[in-house]
Amino acid sequence: MWRKKYETYVIFICDFDPFGKKKYRYIFARHCEEDFELCMKEGCKSIFLSTRGENYREVPEELVKFLRFVKADLSESESDFNIMQARILPPLQVVR
Repeated sequence: MWRKKYETYVIFICDFDPFGKKKYRYIFARHCEEDFELCMKEGCKSIFLSTRGENYREVPEELVKFLRFVKADLSESESDFNIMQARILPPLQVVR
């Protein structure tokens, strides 16, 4: 019986650069060690996000903002959170 294959993502959010390449994002999928063009199309990817990246032109701006938010101290985080919350959540109404 054929089963529908689902994409699987394992995401690590690091407050350090796990591979020392100064990237905000590293994406890994299974491939053949002898021929990198051959990949297992199993639908599993491992993604490492680093707050220590420097390649902001190579990744989405929203990702950089999120990782800066994760890295920020409490006062910076609270400010960014309030801005994000205002964009995402509708204003709350007081019911009396």
